[in-house]
Amino acid sequence: MIEGIQITPLKQITDDRGKVMHMLKTDDPSFEEFGGIHFSVVNPGAVKPGDYTKKSPATLQ
Repeated sequence: MIEGIQITPLKQITDDRGKVMHMLKTDDPSFEEFGGIHFSVVNPGAVKPGDYTKKSPATLQ
């Protein structure tokens, strides 16, 4: 283990197409002034529609 590194289990939302995990959220105790990051795992052959925000397109880089 690297000193100062915190490992936190992620909430996973799964279905037959794959899963979505909340990586960072504003209510996480170790983060201040942070919006959030999500990432998805999509199974081979599955189609996952995008869910992009229109409020902050600059974050989609």
